Amino acid sequence: MRIWAHPRSCSAVCPACGHSSSRVHSRYDRKVADAAIAGRPVMLRLRVRRFFCNTLECPKGTFVEQVEGLTARYARQSLLLRRMLESIGLALAGRAGQRLADILGLRASRDTLLRLVRALPAPPIGAVTVLGVDDFAIKRGQTYATIVLNMATRQPIDVLPDREADTLAEWLRAHPEIKVITRDRFAAYVDGASRGAPQATQCADRWHLWRNLGEAVEKTVIAHRACLPEPEITPEATVDSEPPTDDREEETAVADTEQSSMSDTEIDPIVETNPIVGQFRERYAAIQALRDQGKGIRPSPVNSTWIARPRVDSSTPPAWRSCWPRPSIDPRCWMTPSRTCISGSTKAAPIPPA
Repeated sequence: MRIWAHPRSCSAVCPACGHSSSRVHSRYDRKVADAAIAGRPVMLRLRVRRFFCNTLECPKGTFVEQVEGLTARYARQSLLLRRMLESIGLALAGRAGQRLADILGLRASRDTLLRLVRALPAPPIGAVTVLGVDDFAIKRGQTYATIVLNMATRQPIDVLPDREADTLAEWLRAHPEIKVITRDRFAAYVDGASRGAPQATQCADRWHLWRNLGEAVEKTVIAHRACLPEPEITPEATVDSEPPTDDREEETAVADTEQSSMSDTEIDPIVETNPIVGQFRERYAAIQALRDQGKGIRPSPVNSTWIARPRVDSSTPPAWRSCWPRPSIDPRCWMTPSRTCISGSTKAAPIPPA
């Protein structure tokens, strides 16, 4: 929807000196987007005038008239549309805000919403009595900063560029009204809070207390794991804990009791159905057997045909690496049944064990 309009006033006020002028310099058309009507976007085509400034000392020779409550300098959106987009950006940010704006008939991209939010002035801090101090990672393991919060409103107040004691102490000296500081247990925060706000009471926040308690309990349990006896499961306890409700469950409980009373030698070993898992278990058993014999990995590999490097300084043929699972440069070494490797001399590589 397009609307053509023009101001009806005969004069305008200079924004630099504040004096009124009625001498018209020129006119031009200006496009201003406005709030939607019935879900349809609105575009205003304003015929505005440029005036001469009559004050000789004014640095501006000419100026353009502004419609109060509708336009602003260099703005392509009306003040009402800008406030609506700022509210959407604060509530939903970029992508979600753009989807809501499209439904309401407001044309704005996600970058526009984020730009409007960043351009908003920071709210005044006011008096802060309970302060929260914690660190966060800008780049984990390398760059850290400090965030300062108002614990009464749970809103961020400021972000300090680092987590040094001097930076925090300087910030606290500018706010002598602080009475309580809930902080991280970092040593620099202890020093900075003590020097910057000696009148404040320092305490650890609830999250760090729970985390430190959990870490202490975990270390204690791991250290005394051997002191905890394994629970003994008896056939009577198994039957009593799961009473059968019908004949089928009763037969199952009796079978489980008989199986638990059998010795370890009477139980059949578990058959592994996955062949890859079986190969891993065989290789692990072979490596453990060589380790028990006192042989290391480098001087005594499990299978010299598989992992030994070729010896180019010897007259004996080199011991080739296997072409499986990684093929050689020649694609025929893994496509043909012979699995030959071509590198200076030709020697058939062994077939991988099943």
